[in-house]
Amino acid sequence: MLCLDTIRGEDSTGIMSVYKDKSFNFAKGVGTPWDLMKSGNMSKVFSGYAGAFIGHNRAATKGKVEEKNAHPFIFEKFMGVHNGTLNSQYNLDDYKDFEVDSENIYHHMNNNGIDETLNKLIGAFSLAFYDKEEHKVHLVRNDKRPMTYAFSDDAKTVFFASEGWMISIACARFGIKIREIKETEIGKLYSFPVPDCNPSEFKGYEHNYTVEDVEFHKYKPVEYSYDYSNNNRNITPFYSRQNTNKQTYERQKGSTVMFEVIGPKREHSAAYLEVSTTMGELAGRVYMSKDNPLMPRMIESVHYFRGKVIGVGSDKHGKPFLTFNAGSIEEVIPAHSSLTVKKYKLFDGTLVDMRTWLDKVKCACSRCNRLPLVSDHEEIIWLDDEQFLCRKCADSVTYIDNYSGD
Repeated sequence: MLCLDTIRGEDSTGIMSVYKDKSFNFAKGVGTPWDLMKSGNMSKVFSGYAGAFIGHNRAATKGKVEEKNAHPFIFEKFMGVHNGTLNSQYNLDDYKDFEVDSENIYHHMNNNGIDETLNKLIGAFSLAFYDKEEHKVHLVRNDKRPMTYAFSDDAKTVFFASEGWMISIACARFGIKIREIKETEIGKLYSFPVPDCNPSEFKGYEHNYTVEDVEFHKYKPVEYSYDYSNNNRNITPFYSRQNTNKQTYERQKGSTVMFEVIGPKREHSAAYLEVSTTMGELAGRVYMSKDNPLMPRMIESVHYFRGKVIGVGSDKHGKPFLTFNAGSIEEVIPAHSSLTVKKYKLFDGTLVDMRTWLDKVKCACSRCNRLPLVSDHEEIIWLDDEQFLCRKCADSVTYIDNYSGD
């Protein structure tokens, strides 16, 4: 199954095994499963009678492609893998110390437990992990990433994978009869005990696993009615870097400026959001505490925002940026009348209104994890009903061949 899953990522591969005495082995490295097999490190994972295996293929989105960034991530109480990309790590312990968001998830879980961690995750995730204290394997996902599972015919084995066809092909290849392949439910924690006896003595999972409700991160969006057709008289656009002298920025003081969010940053001890009207330019900053509920809302939103400019600063290279009053920030939502026009295309060609389209693209680009603007609706390339590429990523032929983001 690990070999089949290479279509979801070829950057690195990892696998771990868990035994009845709670001991474990793992192997991971850069490249495909075949590269890991050739290294010789994989043999230790298959020694003895393991009660559980967890494998992962990575398509890197955050962090360098190197062995230490491959999954699984091993901590004292929890060890596991992550499919997806978080929009923000600010809610997680010691976020600044982790290059890879997936590793940060399990570090936080090791410190705070499962429930508290799931309540902090902002972005796409599907998790499979071993809980050493409970001696169980857990599966959980949100609506932005898939997870499927199936029991063997005798219910003594449970198989899981991102996509059901992987289970079907792998089991058919080795003549293993399985029951119906199902998707795990969103917002449910599936818990499977690792057998603490020899395989012949194990009675199976027929009535020996649990499914529990879990609470995910929630925010309360505040919508401001705003009509784009009103000539935007009170909105001052940012100037591009062709016109970014200090005097130009100084003239923006006291005005209300419309912007899009680039992403969260930190300078010394101060957290802020980089903002701009054009993707990639660092034309402004909104300073706020990581505990401010406005921060995750701004990071997750696909809309523009507007706020009052209160000053001008300079970065370490001397380039100016605008600073905004965080208390003045408003989300710019198109007026209701403009939301009802059905002109936004989905994967199957269906035309929907803006609000439906915005809700659909919250999964973000499968490659760069950027949320598209409304103006990008004709540029994105749908891969299936749940995944798409922005125009920049779609121009990468290599990535179209391996589009999903494990």
